[in-house]
Amino acid sequence: MNRLSIADLLCAADWQALAARTDGRGGALLPAVLDSLSEGIALFDADDHLVFCNARYRQFCPGAGDMRGRGPVLFADILKSMTSRGFIKAAIGREAAWLAERMRAHAHPDGQPRDVQLSDGAWMAVREQSLPGGHVLVTVTDGTPLKDRDQRLGESERRITQARAQLGQAVESMNEAFVLFDSDDRLALCNGRFLEMTRPVADVVRPGATFMDIARASVERGQIPAAKAQPETWLTARLADHRDP
Repeated sequence: MNRLSIADLLCAADWQALAARTDGRGGALLPAVLDSLSEGIALFDADDHLVFCNARYRQFCPGAGDMRGRGPVLFADILKSMTSRGFIKAAIGREAAWLAERMRAHAHPDGQPRDVQLSDGAWMAVREQSLPGGHVLVTVTDGTPLKDRDQRLGESERRITQARAQLGQAVESMNEAFVLFDSDDRLALCNGRFLEMTRPVADVVRPGATFMDIARASVERGQIPAAKAQPETWLTARLADHRDP
């Protein structure tokens, strides 16, 4: 039995010819194998006629299934069928413009995924790539889970940003000096009152500066009278108090 490449399988003009090259078995077996895939697959010839599509593609693009048995089906026919029934969210109210944009992209397949939202809120990830003989392979996968994850992540980031803003406002409104160090003892947050109090070492009081950086700079610049006699002893004691408040 002759060995067939992937290109041979996808670019076969009809399954009878393929069956002849595979002892009569390939013509029936290959469509069944492709129908079992979780992603939609459609092959279009150099004239943009649909050569083959699997069951999953027909689920994603109902127009392809509806036109089976009606003669040659163009890629544009499938899109028109979908847009006329309001399946594509971005095309609603601008069907002709959307179709023109989509056909321009289809004419230059680049292998990059494109997200398409359906009117029911679901998403498709559509990828098109060129094959030998002018054929174009279109694959469609369910992009909804990834979009849902991205949306949840975006919502979480917005909540965190909002919470940080609210915390910053609350801290800034305090009459007392406020400073927060993280688990590595680095400056994470402080208010204006703290900045006023540490103005002589303003160049050191920056996000990421350690407590010891600020304390040592304050001692070295004479801002701590009690530390003048024995600066290192004072710093050691102050650090111990800081670590065990």
